[in-house]
Amino acid sequence: MFIFYAEVDDVDHKDGDQILSRRQSRRFALQVLYANEFLKEDIGEVAGRIAATLHNELDEFSREIMTKTSRQAEELDQLILEGLADRNLNRLPILEKVLIRMALCELLHFPDIPIEVTLNEAVDLSKEFISLKSSRFVNGLLDTLVKKLDKEQKVKKSLLARLPSSLKKDERQGKEIKL
Repeated sequence: MFIFYAEVDDVDHKDGDQILSRRQSRRFALQVLYANEFLKEDIGEVAGRIAATLHNELDEFSREIMTKTSRQAEELDQLILEGLADRNLNRLPILEKVLIRMALCELLHFPDIPIEVTLNEAVDLSKEFISLKSSRFVNGLLDTLVKKLDKEQKVKKSLLARLPSSLKKDERQGKEIKL
């Protein structure tokens, strides 16, 4: 098993802001979901043991993404299969599969998280814990699935979550936005 450590004073690579707790939560959730692929136990118990080992508190976002991803693993795997050219889920490395499941869950069940944030976080986690080659694969597969799911109107995002990040930044700075 691998252990993720996140420093509170880490700096986001894009705009210098302090890393949001959601990034750390995603790292933790990925670890728990990956461990549970082997343990096949109650996700809450696995999360509690890993949190205790890391001396972390289990935050609400981690709990919610882990629970939803775990409960809907079969449904999410079916979606992944639809995006795979060879339609063979067994050839997909476990960590990639877990990461893609988690990203799809976030896309489908967290309406206030922008699509591009979910995709960027999944790609960053893939670069960090798997490989650059994996990050390209994850990005391509998720992009394909997002287009498919959006066309089927399965991606339910708030208006603000659908705005490009450049528009959101202007809004935060109080500039007028014309849509």
